Amino acid sequence: MAFDMISSGQCAASIDFTLEPQSVRERYGHTLFGQAALAARRLVEAGARIVTVYWDEFGPANTGWDTHVNHFPRLK
Repeated sequence: MAFDMISSGQCAASIDFTLEPQSVRERYGHTLFGQAALAARRLVEAGARIVTVYWDEFGPANTGWDTHVNHFPRLK
């Protein structure tokens, strides 16, 4: 089922960002996280029931997926 899903034309179209207006892409942000959130939205609209978006933190802490450092300011 997973192979059928990812090899379907509907899945490919859902992550084809050229179909999204440039203004919308800019609102999501030209970062790994912003474009992943846009892809997640499009996948859900195409019928996906579960998506995962990785939060990319740039910096020396390397804590993009969790808050091991400086919790309260980062979660504001």
